[in-house]
Amino acid sequence: MRTWWVAGVMLGVLALVGLGTRLVVTRSHDAQVAQLETETRAGLTEAARSASADLDDLSDVLHLTDELMASGGQAREHERELHAILEAVGNVRVMATYSADGQEALYLPDHNSPPEFSSVPFRPAMAATAGRALGLADGRIAVSSMIAGAPSGWLRVFASRFGSPGGPAGAVAVLVDTEPMFSGLRVVGSRADTEQLVLGPNFKVARSTSPAVAAAFASREQLGVPRFAAAFTNLAAGLPGTEVLSSAEAARLGLPASERILGSLPVPMKNGPSWSAVVLASTASVRQNENRLVVQLWLGAAVAVAVLLGVGAYVAASTRRSAALKQTRLHVEELARVNERTQSILDHIPAGVVALSEAGSVLAVNKVLRERSGAAAGATLRSVFAQADEASLARLHALVQAALAAGQVQSLLGEALSLFGSQGHYRVHAVPLHRGDPEVRIVLVLEDLSSLHALQAQLIQAEKLATVGVLAAGIAHEIGTPLGVVRGRAEYVASKLGEGHSQAGSIQVIVEQIDRVSRTIRQLLDFARVKPATPRSVAVGPALRAAEELLGIEARRRGVELGLAVEEGVPAVSADPDQLQQVLINLALNALDASERGSKVTLGAAAEGAAGVCLWVRDAGAGIPAENLHRVFDPFFTTKKRGQGTGLGLTMVAEIVRNHGGHLEVQSAVGQGTSVTLHWPAAADEEAGHAA
Repeated sequence: MRTWWVAGVMLGVLALVGLGTRLVVTRSHDAQVAQLETETRAGLTEAARSASADLDDLSDVLHLTDELMASGGQAREHERELHAILEAVGNVRVMATYSADGQEALYLPDHNSPPEFSSVPFRPAMAATAGRALGLADGRIAVSSMIAGAPSGWLRVFASRFGSPGGPAGAVAVLVDTEPMFSGLRVVGSRADTEQLVLGPNFKVARSTSPAVAAAFASREQLGVPRFAAAFTNLAAGLPGTEVLSSAEAARLGLPASERILGSLPVPMKNGPSWSAVVLASTASVRQNENRLVVQLWLGAAVAVAVLLGVGAYVAASTRRSAALKQTRLHVEELARVNERTQSILDHIPAGVVALSEAGSVLAVNKVLRERSGAAAGATLRSVFAQADEASLARLHALVQAALAAGQVQSLLGEALSLFGSQGHYRVHAVPLHRGDPEVRIVLVLEDLSSLHALQAQLIQAEKLATVGVLAAGIAHEIGTPLGVVRGRAEYVASKLGEGHSQAGSIQVIVEQIDRVSRTIRQLLDFARVKPATPRSVAVGPALRAAEELLGIEARRRGVELGLAVEEGVPAVSADPDQLQQVLINLALNALDASERGSKVTLGAAAEGAAGVCLWVRDAGAGIPAENLHRVFDPFFTTKKRGQGTGLGLTMVAEIVRNHGGHLEVQSAVGQGTSVTLHWPAAADEEAGHAA
């Protein structure tokens, strides 16, 4: 009878494990598919945004070329100007101009193109596209289909019409290698089981990583996969979409039988037709993870069965020997040793461990938490975390209650909590124990990840700064020289036309815009090679007053009050004077940009202990949304309108402050203003005396 009872219990345990495994695997599958769908959508959106921006830049190049051709002038001058544009724009292989009746006027190939481009007759395609452009409205762009015989399926001809009343008229056509514009898709589809499809402006396949996908697109209405066909119908209407295709639907498309995330997004072009990008991401990796999870769960079940069998054998043996007092004493001694070993193990675990009763009383605290909080058994969670704020303590209580209610482990993974007087990042697990234990009901395990989180943030910032340095040097080298050539040509054209010419103003706009780009390049170079600090003692009050005087006229022009708040007895700081002034002016200008007329910007300073000085810049402007606070010091991040900022000012400020051994803090609320605080090291005593 007992054997059948044990067998029944084992079968029941296995059945429960099977049901639990199915539930866990289903939830895990849904979560992983949703995550993959989100990642695919985000990556596709970023790639499409980048491609659309490149297409818009090409539209701007055509617009500039149209203006040059419409301004009149000698053919020789036009040829030099087009050569300059051809060398400055990296993806353009050939430029050509046509008269109003479609006759070719200039044909200029890029001499830096690979040799195979010179052997392909591109003239017919360019002439045909230019002819179509002559029939379009001003500013509209015509795009060719795939060019037969071309060395790459990415080559397209873009053309637009130019003309002015009483002036020359015609069309400009450019042969463009569009592959770099869609290079972002390679990141989205970097996995071997992800397929890509790019559709040109005529809704024909421009590129496909899989012949099966291209064939499925061609016969989409006959495959019996409605969601696949609907995605392209939506694309034709300019609508994005994300769908999950089943394994059977993927097989009908000619792909390996696994679920697929279908992401589709139009790629618009300013003044031109739209392109389209499609990604098919396989969930095969999700299935592999599920298989591993199933194996782990069944291994755990096997261990549990083995434990149950062991416990049953132990109970049977204990029952048979219960009458023996000596055996009972041995068991008690063994349990005592186990308890000592358990306590020793808990004390040597680097994470904090708290054992709680069902009522919330602390039954045991390991050595890590005892040394950090001073709490002992018999206390409450408030006593263990006496320095915690109410929100953090409430998160711990909620985690414990959730674990008790669910009967399974509940976790906080890397959450920001203030448990010991300052905010840190912690991983917390609430582990419920078997209800048969009359005392210990739940165990709370606390891992401090603050140091790891800070190190990760430093590594990410260092990697960003290194990338910006390389990017700055490349931009200065590749763009600086062509910009100088274009500016010289523009000034030459302006001198030929004279100040009274109708296009003189347009030429001056070109010169001003080139100067603005040149200033941006200089800012990039200044950021990439921030000079080493040469600290000396600098008096804080005069430095702040100098910044106020420099910005006083600008503040009055904007109608903003600029004030000082320097406490008495503020010690001198150890700083490079020029770099300290650069930091203060950058922060003050940002505050002025964020302020409305009639508001106030304050520059202040106060002593901060014996070895530091606290400087601040405060405004009552629009404020910074909470989701952007951690990004304000990232290179190229800016909330200003396009053309009003490079996003490098605050990054340079942070770099200078770190080079001086200080650090920054930003506090802001939308609609209430922003405060940037600099914690700067004070100068040594002899340096401070010299500064005084």
